[in-house]
This record gives sequence, C-alpha cells and structure tokens, in this order.
Amino acid sequence: MSIKTDQAGCHRGKARSQVELDWVAGSGNCNGSIHTKTRLWGVSVKPQAGRLLAIPHRYRGHCRGRCLGQGHLNVLGADVVTVNAACLDDARVEALSWVPARYADGRRDHWHYAPAQTAHR
Repeated sequence: MSIKTDQAGCHRGKARSQVELDWVAGSGNCNGSIHTKTRLWGVSVKPQAGRLLAIPHRYRGHCRGRCLGQGHLNVLGADVVTVNAACLDDARVEALSWVPARYADGRRDHWHYAPAQTAHR
C-alpha cells in the first residue's frame, strides 16, 4: 500500500483537512451535475483516516470548494470521508495521472456503470 498523509484546503484557506490516502486503492469520478461542476475527483477513506483541521460553519459562507465531504453511503454500507484530489495542497493532477479511477454514471443514476464518456476527469 502507498499510504500518504496529505492536507487539503479550499481556495481561501478557511477550510482545512488532513487525510491518510491510499492512492493504490484508487479514486472515483462521477458525471453527475454537482460532481462535474465542482470537478470532484474523489478519494474515499475511512472516517478515522481523515480529520478536519479548520472548518468554519461547515463551509457555509466561507467555502464552496467542496474539498472534503463526509457521509454514509448505503451502497457501501459504511461511513466514508471523500477528499477532492483537486484540493490537495501538494498534489498536481499530472503527478497523479497513474492513480486508478472508477467512473460512475451519476447523471443517469447508474452508479455501478461507467458513462460512455469519461474524459471529464
């Protein structure tokens, strides 16, 4: 495994998080409208692998960057933390091009299937 501790933050620096990411485990892209518009390139981790360093009012009024999300995914039957790789402080997209990606067709609610077009990453 290639677990690395990274920090992520919004463009204004108001929201900060620190996570332990296993890049070999892969990442996810979805073509759903909110994910496409916010350019979400998600890396999911177990909740204990991520911690918030600074989070003003749960991002309201301060950050629209969506650098970190928390929730329960019924399809996995587990709580997860998802980090937007685009918001990592030290990670350049070019350097992470080798990371395996899973694609989901969220636009059509076909979560277990890749869309025909995956160039949106």
